[in-house]
Amino acid sequence: MDPSHLATERIELAAMEELHDAADAALRRRLGFRLERPGTALVSLAEGDPGNILLNRAVGLGVEAAAEPGEAVRVAALYRDAGITNFFIHLSPNARPSTLAAELEAAGLVRRRAWVKFLRGTDEPPPEARSSLTIREIGPAHAADFARISAAAFDMSRDLEPLVAGLPSQPGWHLFMSFD
Repeated sequence: MDPSHLATERIELAAMEELHDAADAALRRRLGFRLERPGTALVSLAEGDPGNILLNRAVGLGVEAAAEPGEAVRVAALYRDAGITNFFIHLSPNARPSTLAAELEAAGLVRRRAWVKFLRGTDEPPPEARSSLTIREIGPAHAADFARISAAAFDMSRDLEPLVAGLPSQPGWHLFMSFD
């Protein structure tokens, strides 16, 4: 796997773990918010918010190592057994074995949308961009606004806004907003 693509997958895994770490015990209990590792995938489940694809998603399937036969079906079964009907399984184009997409389809899953990651080299500076908007890193002063916007964009319940609003205070997290 291309080292840059592997790095983006590892970042996604770390972010998922850190999001869970940022949730307090009361929120984890209320949401049934937990992580499972049924093989190569990191599976995030939120039984109390079963329609939320930000919280109900699996990352890393077949990335660090080839997934075992039936692993994709076991991941899907974790969601179904928890009563979660709207979940997202990230399938990297470099996931192994190459039959994972077919295994997911055979389990009754369908491709609905993509999860976009932007990647560019650092050998050259970024291209010049012009906009009337200002983009800047936010801190606690704009965290509630960021959380409200994110909750709407990811179909999260308003109960999750405090979790998202706390992210700018988490080590390693850098959140950006555009301002008019």
